[in-house]
Amino acid sequence: MNWEKIKSWLLTALVLLSIIFFWNLVVFQENYEAIPKQEYIHEVSIAEKRKLGELIIPDKMVYRISGDYFVGTEIIEVVKNVFTNLASWNFYNFQSAIDDFRKELNNKNQSMLLLQFPDDVPYDLIKSMFTIDAKDVPYGIFDYIVVFPAQMMSDEGIVYFVNEEMTTAYQARVRLTNINSFQNALHQFINEIAVPYIVYEKPSGALLFVMENGPMLRDYQYLPKKYSVTGFVDALFQDPSLVTRRGNQYTDTSSLMNVYEDIGMFRFVDPTVTKAQVTISGLIQKSTDFINEHSGWTDQFYYSSTDILNSRVVYRLYLSDYPVFNSSGYSEIKIVLGNDGIYSYERPYFSLNFSTTESEEYVLSSGNRVLDYLESMERFDMNTVSDIRIGYQFTRAYNDMLIKLEPSWFYRIDNSWVRLPESDLGGAKDGLE
Repeated sequence: MNWEKIKSWLLTALVLLSIIFFWNLVVFQENYEAIPKQEYIHEVSIAEKRKLGELIIPDKMVYRISGDYFVGTEIIEVVKNVFTNLASWNFYNFQSAIDDFRKELNNKNQSMLLLQFPDDVPYDLIKSMFTIDAKDVPYGIFDYIVVFPAQMMSDEGIVYFVNEEMTTAYQARVRLTNINSFQNALHQFINEIAVPYIVYEKPSGALLFVMENGPMLRDYQYLPKKYSVTGFVDALFQDPSLVTRRGNQYTDTSSLMNVYEDIGMFRFVDPTVTKAQVTISGLIQKSTDFINEHSGWTDQFYYSSTDILNSRVVYRLYLSDYPVFNSSGYSEIKIVLGNDGIYSYERPYFSLNFSTTESEEYVLSSGNRVLDYLESMERFDMNTVSDIRIGYQFTRAYNDMLIKLEPSWFYRIDNSWVRLPESDLGGAKDGLE
């Protein structure tokens, strides 16, 4: 074959290849144009994502040394240290064990570790919190995790899951891992950190665990850092390009978002979502997934409570190891869930940026004084109280420019926390430089 024929074949091949490329390009263009308009897709990252196991944690820990002598702490980092070690164990063979639990509980010569959660925790979620080697887990909720050290052997043990009234209890066998780390954390808590606690038995027989001596705590003043409202608009509305703004109100064809700039909060509502009762586990799981979709954990928030009748879940702000309370909801993320989505979403869009230098120190009243005060209130039923604890009262100062957090006693009835001012209890405070 001579050179002219070779060039002719190459030219023919190139022409055919060009025709093929051109044909594919035409087909691609036509297919592209035939694709229907897709739903608006957007990804927004406000702050951080959190795993379920990082949000549902106990925030009070008590230890019975012997008899009626209890010690404990509400310093959340200390509680988390012990709980994290416990959660690494392998849990299996869940069984109802209320009689066994009561027998151990009433044996006052036996030491006992109790971890208290802020509110009901559904068993459905424990696979996201612990290492579970069991096909089936119990149905229902628990509020306490209880360990009797005498039942913990070198590599095996028993852990109890108990409800608030201590009327139901399930035990799980555990294969112990990192037992030395757990024991070291427990010993450090008992010997270096724990303070005396009162165990108050309510008329119903349920127990309240109350710090015996009022601690000395500082107050704090913070300059808040506000996040961009636009970021939340982009995250919450189905198509932000359709959103219109009128003052501090944002809306599209179905949803509404009211922004309260003076206090740094907003409330988003989608009336097209039908309100419906869901399970506690559904409330917690779906709400955390929703917040994680836009990385909405802007501060140290933890699971606080559920209201199953109103399909509502609350996550509470914590500061310096203590929960923050405010009747107007400044320290809460609240979500109401519907059948097919989020009905409402109410929260602050600020974080605690940095503290000012001004500070006062408060010597809070004793736990005995708190209990005496509550018992002395007319027509007050102690059975309605589900917890008594130390926290911070959230207030605003200097024309809402500063956030002030003042330590105080609080008690809980249903899903509401009520402050007990020191002026009623007789505590004191001293100014510090």
